[in-house]
Amino acid sequence: MRQTKCPDGNPWKAKKNNKSRDMLLVLENQILNLEVSIGGVKETFDVVEGRTMSRNYMEEAFSANQDVMKEALNASIDD
Repeated sequence: MRQTKCPDGNPWKAKKNNKSRDMLLVLENQILNLEVSIGGVKETFDVVEGRTMSRNYMEEAFSANQDVMKEALNASIDD
């Protein structure tokens, strides 16, 4: 088995550097996964926010229609 050597010739230091690189790669992958996950959360939030805005619009439209219908009914009853 070939041993990786550090420039100063210390194989333990080279092994420590390899572990550090491995840990860095793992952390980078975890960060990437987190960024992807956050992107999914943002997309879901946008969908929910859009539905909430749509629902609010529908409630306002229904309320306005209800007021118009009440006025029309009251006008027809008064005649």
